[in-house]
Amino acid sequence: MVNPSNFRDKIITEISIKYAWDGLLHSAMITVIDQNGLGQTYKLDGLTEFNIYDDFGSKHISHVKMVNIGEQTYLSLDPFDELNKIADFDKDNIWFQFTSIEIC
Repeated sequence: MVNPSNFRDKIITEISIKYAWDGLLHSAMITVIDQNGLGQTYKLDGLTEFNIYDDFGSKHISHVKMVNIGEQTYLSLDPFDELNKIADFDKDNIWFQFTSIEIC
C-alpha cells in the first residue's frame, strides 16, 4: 500500500500527465529517486484535478499529505500544513486528486 513515506525525503525526477479524451480515465506518473539513486514510479489513475506550482527552492520532498476524500485521494508533495488532514487546494503547491495509486 502506498503511503506518504513512499515520497518523503525523495527527489522528483519526472511528472507526466496523461489526458485521455477518448473516454478513458486521466492519469499521472510520478517518478522519484531516493538518496541512493534508486528510482520508483507511481501511477495515479482516475486523475480529476492537479496543481503543480514549485519555486524549486528545495531538492527533496520534505512534507507529504495524503487524505481520503470520499472515493478519491488527495496527495500533496509540498503541503502548506502537513499535519492538517484536509485538502488545501489553495495553499498546497504540488497536489493531485485521483481514485487509485499503484507502484509501477
